[in-house]
Amino acid sequence: MIDAGIHVVIASGNSNFKADISGGVDYNNSSAGYYYHRGSSPYNDNAFYVGNIDFAVRSRLNEFNAWETGLEQINNKSIKICVAGVGTVGLPLATFLANSGFSVTGLDISKNRVDEINSASVKFEYPDDLKKAIAKKKLKATTNVEEAIKNTTAIFVCVPTPLNNENAIDISNLKDVANRISPFLKRGTIVIVESSVSIGTTKTMGEIIEKMTGMKIGIDFGLAYCPERYNPSLP
Repeated sequence: MIDAGIHVVIASGNSNFKADISGGVDYNNSSAGYYYHRGSSPYNDNAFYVGNIDFAVRSRLNEFNAWETGLEQINNKSIKICVAGVGTVGLPLATFLANSGFSVTGLDISKNRVDEINSASVKFEYPDDLKKAIAKKKLKATTNVEEAIKNTTAIFVCVPTPLNNENAIDISNLKDVANRISPFLKRGTIVIVESSVSIGTTKTMGEIIEKMTGMKIGIDFGLAYCPERYNPSLP
């Protein structure tokens, strides 16, 4: 790993340029067709010299720049968020994200639910917060998938996953979300599953998206699991 704050000197043809790395980046991959070594330099005694630059190195630097840009966008609240499933779990999440300054669109299959949210008349634990988010035009709901995820950076999936007759988690709602969002999913989006699921379910959902879009997890789009610990069946 390259230490935080160290300089990286990349040799490409007859030109050298210096890049400051503020976080650890793993360049230790001899099969990628490049090499590095420690040594004295005009820039820093602890600099790495990287020779035979190829796509792998450039890709890592691009990833680092994208990571920095993403953090800046989050801190500036400039990203658009979609919450798929604005029920017991999804609506509070959408509401508080909106009141934190993010532009949020709730996606639901129920038109009645959507109408109640947009009119701030839905009954749930935080009615005043919902009214505030709607009044500030930071939160809206829709049944239209394309509208919901247009220009979206993050999609939180909060659909129900009840137990079926065999006492196994029913992931049909998750599969439905994957099928519905895939035609409109753009590169660079991260899909975050908050629904309660068993081990391997997030991967299954990601594989559906990969198959439908031709994109790859971790390369073209992000996939994460952030479980919600709330149980709607409990008082």
